Amino acid sequence: AASALAPQSVVSLAARTGRPGMSRAMLRASALLALVPCVWSAESASSSLRGFGNSSSQMVQSAETKPLSTPEQYLGQLTWNGQTSRTACGEDVYEIPGTLFGRIKHMDGKDDSNFCPTDKAVAWASGSVGLRKNLQDCCGKDAKQCLCNIAKNVGLLDSSSNLFTGAGEYSFIAFDGVVGAKMVGADNAVVSPTWANLAEVLPTTYEWVFSSMTLTPEAKAKLQDEESCGLASTMQTLQDISGQYELGTSGAFDHVFDTYMSPACNATSCPCKGVGDNGDRCDALCQDDYCDDAAVELFCGDGGAEACDPSQFLCKRTDGSEVGYVRAYLQMFLDCNAVFQGNGCSQGSKENGTCVEEFIVLPNPDIQNQLQQDSAAIQVLVSDMPGHCTPDN
Repeated sequence: AASALAPQSVVSLAARTGRPGMSRAMLRASALLALVPCVWSAESASSSLRGFGNSSSQMVQSAETKPLSTPEQYLGQLTWNGQTSRTACGEDVYEIPGTLFGRIKHMDGKDDSNFCPTDKAVAWASGSVGLRKNLQDCCGKDAKQCLCNIAKNVGLLDSSSNLFTGAGEYSFIAFDGVVGAKMVGADNAVVSPTWANLAEVLPTTYEWVFSSMTLTPEAKAKLQDEESCGLASTMQTLQDISGQYELGTSGAFDHVFDTYMSPACNATSCPCKGVGDNGDRCDALCQDDYCDDAAVELFCGDGGAEACDPSQFLCKRTDGSEVGYVRAYLQMFLDCNAVFQGNGCSQGSKENGTCVEEFIVLPNPDIQNQLQQDSAAIQVLVSDMPGHCTPDN
């Protein structure tokens, strides 16, 4: 691990761990990390290109742009930019294809095998617009400031500028993919996480999340029945609530749990609502930021792990509380945090022309598998990131 962006700090996972069908305990097995060299050098672009737009629609062919078409090339440029001496990169223009994506990953040494922790069914990523903004916001910054600015871009800072994922080591993963299609050489799809799209995504996550549970035949059938389960209606309600509050705030999140029931609520405690949760909200239902089998079983009902029926919580209910349960599921197992907007943007909106697009990849990719397929590269950014930082972008 390195405390600054170093061209040599490219991490390779030496062993592939389990897929969704394996037990969650096996999925948590840590992978061996090994450093391998990877050097990429980039020259600064002409100052005449300063001010080129951040929108992919503004990209034009130019001999003076820097084409960054592979994961390795992107990480090399990020390395170059993320040094206080590299102020010349403020004039650079980047040509990044719509098939390149990237994300920061908190590496805690315990659950580093996949793009996201293995309790999450999906992984989050930025597209070409976000990747370009990362390069701009890291230009001339030290590694920690670079990471802080990226964290702001992707919605990983709360309203007090605390990292949702906490202090520690962070890496950046760059990878190839196509929106709406399977990833090259793998079984992973890239999707824009709008409320409408999530109605289709959720049923595909149940195999991952409930892999250690035995679902009843009735539950399996109802969870996959669009009409009887009614997820589209639930997501429309969440979208309507989101539209009542300022983007990038937890207002909609608070509204949902102030209005609807959610997991583990009783007379004295309702964690997602903020009652008896020590300030952790839905995270209080998980252990050490990992939503293990005990958290999953909260969605099983009286049948428990042996006769699990999540449909009674995630499908239409007579009391309407499916809205609260679905929102809790989204946070706990898809990592849709309190400031998640549901409009396909980690910040801003497409209507206002301020959208920094975000995407999800599903199922949550195995890093070693992606490295073996030459469809991804991973690099250590910061080894000792504090839990609080102040973005300057």
